[in-house]
Amino acid sequence: MLAILLTEVSQQAAKCIPAMVCPELTEQIRREVAASLHQRKGDFACYFLTDLVTFTLPADIEDLPPTVQEKLFDEVLDRDVQKELEEESPIINWSLELATRLDSRLYALWNRTAGDCLLDSVLQATWGIYDKDSVLRKALHDSLHDCSHWFYTRWKDWESWYSQSFGLHFSLREEQWQEDWAFILSLASQPGASLEQTHIFVLAHILRRPIIVYGVKYYKSLGNEEQRERLLREWLDCCVTEGGALVAMQKSSRRRGHPLVTQMVDKWLDRYRQIRPCTSLSDGEEDEDDEDE
Repeated sequence: MLAILLTEVSQQAAKCIPAMVCPELTEQIRREVAASLHQRKGDFACYFLTDLVTFTLPADIEDLPPTVQEKLFDEVLDRDVQKELEEESPIINWSLELATRLDSRLYALWNRTAGDCLLDSVLQATWGIYDKDSVLRKALHDSLHDCSHWFYTRWKDWESWYSQSFGLHFSLREEQWQEDWAFILSLASQPGASLEQTHIFVLAHILRRPIIVYGVKYYKSLGNEEQRERLLREWLDCCVTEGGALVAMQKSSRRRGHPLVTQMVDKWLDRYRQIRPCTSLSDGEEDEDDEDE
């Protein structure tokens, strides 16, 4: 039976991503991710992933009937985020060369809209799964804790410079800096707790690749409360949004996909290949006219 997660979204639509359709393969991928995590030796004992993989939507989606494609995208995408990033504040898919000539577009995948959404998005953009077992969160916390003397200095310098760039000239006692740093460490250890810029910086070290976060101006929570979000851009490579992941659909890619992820996506796509396209009303009326003749 297909595992379909119902979520309260604006259109009240059922969401279905590849990881939900193939639980056995998903668990194998989670074990693969855990096995790929290692800790560096020496003073900078930060965790890192040995495998560099990127999740992409299969170009075979374009071979599906238009009505089936719409159903697939309704179930896998965050339409509100896609519209804002692509139309209202066009910062993705604006290049005709990439979108048309190279058949490569970015799509905003739906996410669970919880405090773990950033970690989920990072794993979605790379392995196509959620951080359900908090493997990535644990690696984040341990890296922050074990390399605290490195990251703390960088964080403190950045916060001081950032405040001064806005004309805020003030100084904190070392005890206050330590209290703020302890709070950042505590966020990394709490499942469901929201993460900040420093956590993204550490995640980039764990992934061994740059990260850029595309922020939407507003987002609606499950209580339909609109909250202002700040646009945060770090680095361009692993693309995530503050509510989900941005993944590409392209016919060819230099990025290496993991065989298990490829199997998972193929099984997910088979679900849509078996759907018969709906016959339009006009087609039905024409058939009736033919029978009358």
